[in-house]
Amino acid sequence: MTNSPPETEVNEAQLREASRWVALRALGDEADEADFIQWLEKDPQHRIAYDAVARQLGDPAILDAMRWAAREESAPPRWRLGMSASKIAAGISILALVGGIVWRPLWERALAPVMEIASEADHGRDVTLPEGSSLSLDGNSQVRVQMGATERRVTLSRGEAYFDVAHDADRPFEVLAGSAEIRVLGTAFDVNRSADGVELAVYRGRVKLMAFGTQLILTAGQRTTLSNGQMSAPTTFDPSAPDWRTGWLDTEGVTLANLVERLNRHSAHRISITDPRIAAIQVSGRFRLDNPQELLKSLGTMYGFKSTQQGDGLLLDF
Repeated sequence: MTNSPPETEVNEAQLREASRWVALRALGDEADEADFIQWLEKDPQHRIAYDAVARQLGDPAILDAMRWAAREESAPPRWRLGMSASKIAAGISILALVGGIVWRPLWERALAPVMEIASEADHGRDVTLPEGSSLSLDGNSQVRVQMGATERRVTLSRGEAYFDVAHDADRPFEVLAGSAEIRVLGTAFDVNRSADGVELAVYRGRVKLMAFGTQLILTAGQRTTLSNGQMSAPTTFDPSAPDWRTGWLDTEGVTLANLVERLNRHSAHRISITDPRIAAIQVSGRFRLDNPQELLKSLGTMYGFKSTQQGDGLLLDF
């Protein structure tokens, strides 16, 4: 009789990414379900890695301990569920044991102050963080900031943000945006989260991008896009050229839906698309973002659609 082969070898990157998804879902965090499904379907190894990690967290008592640690509920679970101290410790440290991956203590993350920072449509926002880093939010954008003793973490919930990160070798700076995890010590970069996916552009220094079980190092003047479970090959751009912070968009190709989403961040008047054929049109070039009526009129002439006034906004249709 032959021994059955091992379940399948998964690499450290896949285990780490699986651990992140298990933790986000176990803790009830705002994980993007579509991104999670895309990650699972991209590689059969991802499902194997996820199931292996999830089995380690199969004890409901352990999950409850983790939720309590992360949410700082008023009463520890041992008083509510008769749980032993060892169960609580297991719940807090279990992810550190999976595949030899070192996860930062959930305690520290739970105790770190949380800042919710948002901007309104047509109103960007500049913020200096307590440790000296700065971020610029585009209109209709939102981030969640946690500054702990061993890490600095920002979650981009929606929109676009430019980060100028203060160097701190003891506290890496991480940005989460959908499936993307971006890690730096001190650099400047831009992250855009749209319906099309996530775009990353590096303006200074180096950035490590992790997504879909792979890693990519980007340097100043490089950018990439994450979409449909794929990471595009890096392309180059001019970091000194005007960008959205001064009312410009420079792109090598986005859908019209993506462009309209960006325009809506800069306009108090809503732009809508009713026809998916219009939404899927690919456009490239440098665009001014402060006069959407003229821009869409020109694009309509090129691509055969029209923009009409509808109340206080614009409607794109054939």
